[in-house]
Amino acid sequence: MFPKSSRLLVVDDMPKMRDLVARQLKSLGYQNIIVASNGKEALTILNDHFNSETPIDLVFSDWNMPILAGIDLLIAVRQSENFKDVPFIMVTAEGQRDQVMLAIKVGVSNYIVKPFPPVQLELKIQAVWDKLTARKKHQISKPSEESNASEQVQEPDQPNASEQVQAPDQNTST
Repeated sequence: MFPKSSRLLVVDDMPKMRDLVARQLKSLGYQNIIVASNGKEALTILNDHFNSETPIDLVFSDWNMPILAGIDLLIAVRQSENFKDVPFIMVTAEGQRDQVMLAIKVGVSNYIVKPFPPVQLELKIQAVWDKLTARKKHQISKPSEESNASEQVQEPDQPNASEQVQAPDQNTST
């Protein structure tokens, strides 16, 4: 499970839903919960926390929001060098198969359909953690020859702290 000190970002345009998710996360022991009312605000928070060396560890986002929809936030996050590996759970009333498939294609870590009990949220968080730790173990136990060769030839990449994630130009939400 994610450490209880993890920084969690809850993004939803509905204040009651933001509060509900935040309360459920607090009931699971998480205390470092940041909220945003839309995807654009979430991108600002992600950038601010990255630049202050306190990166967000897990994002929970609604799908349908004004200004920047959750799916567009997910696209922006996955296209960013700084945030492409941040776990992302879509929390939404949208449970149609085509939307779920789009979110999976774009790189969502998991998906939870509203309304949901706290135990379901906990199970989704655990599933994301299990996938994350399995991927890290796989990367550590089986380094590729190609990555070893490139490490010998090139200097290690340094993250560019000045890179700011921008919202996608086109709205892909339905």
